[in-house]
Amino acid sequence: MTKEYMMQVFKMDKQVQKLSERLEYLKFQQTKPTSSQMGLGVQTSRNITSAQDLTIKVLEAEEALNKSIEQLTQLEWEIVQAYAPLSPRQKAIIIWRYICRLPWKEIAKRAKLSEM
Repeated sequence: MTKEYMMQVFKMDKQVQKLSERLEYLKFQQTKPTSSQMGLGVQTSRNITSAQDLTIKVLEAEEALNKSIEQLTQLEWEIVQAYAPLSPRQKAIIIWRYICRLPWKEIAKRAKLSEM
C-alpha cells in the first residue's frame, strides 16, 4: 500500500510540474508582441483569432493544473489518514524507504533495529 501511494504522489507531482511549465509557457506566449503590434502590418483578424486560441489554451491549462493539484491534495490527505495510527518510528521507516529510497540496511541502522 505504501509503495502504491508514494508512486501515485510521485506521478501526480510530476504531472503538476509539467502542467505548471506548460501554463507558464502559454502565458509567456500571450505576452509576446504580435507582428501587428510590432508595426509589420499583418492582418489583425488573424492575430485576434490567435490571441483567442491562446487564451483558451491558457484557461484549459489552468483548469487542468487546478484539477491535478486538487487530486494531489486529496491523495496527500488519504495518506495522512492511512498513516495516522502508525508510530513515529514506523512513519520514519516508511519515509526513509519510499521517499528517501534508503536500503533496508541503512534503515535498520537508523532505526536501531535488526535488518530482519
